[in-house]
Amino acid sequence: MKRRVWIVALSVAALAGAGTVYYQLNASTERPNVMTGVVTRGAVVETVQATGTLQPVDTVEVDGPFALRDVARCTGLELSTLQELNPVLVRRATPAHRTFDLRVPQGSADDVATCLESVPQVKTHVVRGRGVTLAVVARKYGTRVSDLARMNGLATRSRLKLARGTELIIPAKTVLTD
Repeated sequence: MKRRVWIVALSVAALAGAGTVYYQLNASTERPNVMTGVVTRGAVVETVQATGTLQPVDTVEVDGPFALRDVARCTGLELSTLQELNPVLVRRATPAHRTFDLRVPQGSADDVATCLESVPQVKTHVVRGRGVTLAVVARKYGTRVSDLARMNGLATRSRLKLARGTELIIPAKTVLTD
């Protein structure tokens, strides 16, 4: 019986020793190639992209709802650039009843501010009643459910009931003038 215990103990010790030797021989000694640097806060806000490159940006204070595609068209910026710099804008428009700091590429703040003076604000709709669906709102404004859903980042199911107080952005091409 004692002999069996000694054999098992020696086997476990031999396996542990072999595992340690294997790990030490095959362990990578390379260090990842990482560059670090000190970033100080100044007048220009800098964003770090996933690639690790710094992209300086300016901010423009926007008051009211503006569609990002209209701002992109007016300034010549790419819509994708505005979306990347402003990931919080899921609905592709600035918020309606408050100011918002729109992030734009460095050096384009004056162009964007001038552009916003000529671009019309988008129309919004606040859900007041119960049982209101995207189809009801789309019919009211003469637009398609799919356009309304895409503009607001919602599912395209027309039977989706909207909660009271939900604010929807009406697609600009279908806004009727008074």
